[in-house]
Amino acid sequence: AYEIFIGRRIEGQSAKGDYSVVATKTFPLAQKSLWRFLSSEEGLQIWLQPLVNFTLRPGETFEIAGGIYGEVRTMKIPERVRIRWEEMDWRKPSILQMAVIPRKNGKSVLIFQHENLVDLRLRFKIRSYWKKVINDLHQAVQQRGKL
Repeated sequence: AYEIFIGRRIEGQSAKGDYSVVATKTFPLAQKSLWRFLSSEEGLQIWLQPLVNFTLRPGETFEIAGGIYGEVRTMKIPERVRIRWEEMDWRKPSILQMAVIPRKNGKSVLIFQHENLVDLRLRFKIRSYWKKVINDLHQAVQQRGKL
């Protein structure tokens, strides 16, 4: 916070100089139910949109529209998954982490954290992408009712 205050870094920039973005939303589902939805074919089509059938498990690779490739690196069901995310025109891959945090009253918080973004322009692009995705997921859950 101090480095941001004195102008050495801007919000979302790490000490290494790259950027990250976080999108969060509370869902009216318990952690296991939300995880089950996110890892289902329907859920994957909303947040990941793989071009071919894909199973969320370590070592699995995927491709999505726009020349984006990735690999599931680590996973702890029903808490979190860490994914290598690479676009064709990027200098280096980034890291996407998705977490589902349990809350009281059968609710949970969904978090998408995308790290190692090379510049501010990309940070804003990815931020709006994950905000749209998280809102689309929330809308899908509400349309389906409780899972």
